[in-house]
Amino acid sequence: MLTYRNAESNAPPENTGMGGYVVLRPDGQIPDPAPNIGAVGTLGPARAAEDLLPLLEALGLIAEGHWTAQAEVVLWRVQPHIWGLELTGDPRFKVAAELAAGTVPQEIQVAFDRLVAISDQDVADAIALHERAIAESRLRFGPKARIAGLPTPDRTRKSLAFQRCNQLDWIFFRRWRLSDGWLKGPQALRALEIFHDPLAIQIRRAVLARLYPERPEFHQAKHPATPPAILGAMALAQRKRPTIGRAVGV
Repeated sequence: MLTYRNAESNAPPENTGMGGYVVLRPDGQIPDPAPNIGAVGTLGPARAAEDLLPLLEALGLIAEGHWTAQAEVVLWRVQPHIWGLELTGDPRFKVAAELAAGTVPQEIQVAFDRLVAISDQDVADAIALHERAIAESRLRFGPKARIAGLPTPDRTRKSLAFQRCNQLDWIFFRRWRLSDGWLKGPQALRALEIFHDPLAIQIRRAVLARLYPERPEFHQAKHPATPPAILGAMALAQRKRPTIGRAVGV
């Protein structure tokens, strides 16, 4: 088990008396055990189960009780909320965003151009689809069923933009890596799709802001970061570069 801690959780719990009784917190709860992985760089402290520590060391994620430089780029793809990471100002992030924006493969550029273009016809088609769904629901549940009405064109356009952002995110989940940039050929075919990768989403916003500054709906939308439960897989991939790691790497 691995739990992330904030910067103030480095102090170990206090003990008192010969029996080693733990002093309770003001709220009456037993304090959490102290972190056994120290903060480094952009990464905060963490507490790992004792049997997990050797694995983290073998993967190159910790050394001498602290996160390693390799762990930093791996955990950028997890971004625990408690650490409050803000990576967009990091020079490494800026370089990666500039490189990604300047080296977009042609087929991905075509997909970008298509996804950011929401026409009036797209809006009309979406409203018509919604209208058909309402009619089918009334047939199924009866005329007295409480069914939401048709969305306005403005609301429909915003909804389409949100859906397109998700599609853009998946392009980055599949085809972009911090250490490799855009994956091509065999790399792209072997790549592990990392669902809801917060780093890829942040890069997507940064890249789209550079390529389509006039379309803020595609680079200012906020999405909650859900840490992917694949820390070990990503770390192992990083260690195995340039074969598997070149495709799955971070």
